Amino acid sequence: MNNQTCSRLVPAHGAVMFAMTLLVGCGCAALDSAVAYTFQTPHTFCSKHNCSDGKAPGANLMVGTSGIIYSTTSGGGAYGDGAVFALTFDSGTNSWAERVVYSFCSVADCPDGEAPYGGLIQDVAGNLYGMTQFGGVSLQAGTVFELIPNAKGTKWKQKILYRFCSKSSCADGSQPVGSLTYQGAASGLPYDGSSPLYGATEAGGADNQGVLFRLSIPTGKSKRRESVMYDFCSEGGSCR
Repeated sequence: MNNQTCSRLVPAHGAVMFAMTLLVGCGCAALDSAVAYTFQTPHTFCSKHNCSDGKAPGANLMVGTSGIIYSTTSGGGAYGDGAVFALTFDSGTNSWAERVVYSFCSVADCPDGEAPYGGLIQDVAGNLYGMTQFGGVSLQAGTVFELIPNAKGTKWKQKILYRFCSKSSCADGSQPVGSLTYQGAASGLPYDGSSPLYGATEAGGADNQGVLFRLSIPTGKSKRRESVMYDFCSEGGSCR
């Protein structure tokens, strides 16, 4: 049996870690047994006052089109309610630098969202898209957001694409979970910035058990429209 290696890029327990892990039969190309394996922690969160650099990362890391790595933390940030962060590698010092791109709950009652648990996607223009599980219409609703950088990528402006629980009894869904996706995501192509986005919520919908939703831009319009593709537990019984 041959020893093989897989490269992993994972966030866990308050640190972002890059690891080369020795596995058996993982389907990667076999390497010589003399190869040295290295482990590096680019950033340990909550290293700044009041965890302003972020706290509790739990989403996948996304390598952006410029090579910068982006993800979210569900806590911390400037206001304690989560953040989007970026990791940039400096080849000169062989080290990583972390910076917060956006801190959520920047105003009272968090209309800009609170607690982003899922990962991010990026479009061809470099804009980032994601979801927060809370905030928006109410503290328990959630949002879909877009972050737009300036020309130098040093400042980011947030745009809310949708606030859940905008319809009676939260028929449009509430508390989105996971990450957004789009047609072509599986191939690794960046998002085109205008085609429909898809996602899921864990609450709301016809039976308050969550929905699958789509965000699309109607012809001739600029504002996205949300539509429920499926209401979970819609067949009655115990949702089996």
